[in-house]
Amino acid sequence: MKGVSRFIFIVWDSREGPLWRDVESRCHGFDTILIESNAGTFNAESDAMGHNSIRSTYVSANDWYVICDLDEFHDPGGYSNFHEAIAAARMTGATAICGVLLDRISSDGHIHSALDLNKSLGAQFPLACNVIGSMARATRKKILMARNDIEITPGHHVCRGILWDNECRVHHFKWFGRVIHETSTRLVSYERQNLYYAHQSRRLFECFKKNANMIPINDPKLDASLVDNDPLARLMVPRGVNDGTYL
Repeated sequence: MKGVSRFIFIVWDSREGPLWRDVESRCHGFDTILIESNAGTFNAESDAMGHNSIRSTYVSANDWYVICDLDEFHDPGGYSNFHEAIAAARMTGATAICGVLLDRISSDGHIHSALDLNKSLGAQFPLACNVIGSMARATRKKILMARNDIEITPGHHVCRGILWDNECRVHHFKWFGRVIHETSTRLVSYERQNLYYAHQSRRLFECFKKNANMIPINDPKLDASLVDNDPLARLMVPRGVNDGTYL
């Protein structure tokens, strides 16, 4: 991410766990901080609590933070790095930058079991569409960046800041690997916790079942099309990242 000076990860695993070791092994050469989550069961609320703890501890006054899930790629559209985008937003009085999720999928809608390390992300997922909005019927809005005093909300979809009127793109690389199994697992967990957004996971899981575990690219509601000016056209996947857990 151009313009980011430090990376801070909340790891939903113990320090002795495989995910922690895997993330740690990929941090060499970067200014990174790994934080062990102590929230117990994962949900959007506990996730936001962890991020707000990071925000209040590590983000200096009047500085900005970038918040990004591991399957997302923020595209500040028209700006070469995040510093330029933030400077432009500040000039308008904005305190937050928002964007729209673009679900990146394969050319035929198949959920491939693993990433192809010999192809760029853009080549493997050439289509952008609206899986989240049409299949899960969830919001596509995402907060990309905000000033340090802007609280992070569950799901990072809204905030109380002043939004910049230049909407950016968030490329969403969720649709490969174990995503169907993970959707099923989250559905069980969310329903057990009686969370209001459990129905989104259920809609998504049932849509996969209805379409033979594929994304129905010909459904007009998906609005699938080739990505124009794809910033991921040449981005190769690092070796060892091929199991669909995260990018």
